[in-house]
Amino acid sequence: MKHIDSFTDAAKLTQAVNHIYVEQDSQTNRKTIVGTNTDCVGICNALIAAQPEVIQITHGRPGMVIGGGGACRAAVYALRKMLGCSEIYLVNRDIKELEQVLRSFEIAGFDARCICIRTLDQATTLETPAVIISTIPDITPQSDGEILVRDLATAFLDKHCKGILLDMCYHPSPETQMISLARQHGWTVVSGVEMFLFQAVEACSIWTHVAVDQLPIRDAWSSTLSLVKQKEGVAQYL
Repeated sequence: MKHIDSFTDAAKLTQAVNHIYVEQDSQTNRKTIVGTNTDCVGICNALIAAQPEVIQITHGRPGMVIGGGGACRAAVYALRKMLGCSEIYLVNRDIKELEQVLRSFEIAGFDARCICIRTLDQATTLETPAVIISTIPDITPQSDGEILVRDLATAFLDKHCKGILLDMCYHPSPETQMISLARQHGWTVVSGVEMFLFQAVEACSIWTHVAVDQLPIRDAWSSTLSLVKQKEGVAQYL
């Protein structure tokens, strides 16, 4: 990030960059390298595509993010800044990672209003999140921390009020354990394939200077799904 001249609001507040581009001043012709985070847009647009009224649903209600890496930061930004969640529950196998995330938000001046969920007792007292975003790999829990994360996720999914779960993981299959768990509990699910398609569309728009609504999104979507369906065990899901 030290080689980047300026940052968009998303990159600045999340302290996470996944996309860079060049801007040229029309008067001076000076070129600058700009860093942004297109995951935020991908998350938001994937949720809107799945539930058009999602902004009304999330506004003033808590959201939840599972994980503690760069994708977690983008998910928090999408829920808090773009979808208007009142607060964000954070769940991760390593609390120290979450403390680092919170510290970086504080330094950046990001009022993320995050709450670290540490116990099942704590989870049972909290309001159901309108949206849960999982940013962790699709692996069977083994360590104590991983098992606790799955138990906490299950506790929220099991609440009476249901919401939307987006799993950013799509490898080796979009039908992740978290997606299956959420579906079993009656939640609407959104796969990582959908999120990354919208992220790619945003990146393409930035690079080509073509408005998103002018890009061949339907063709890209059809081609992407066709490729994914060719993978074993995914056709039934899609």
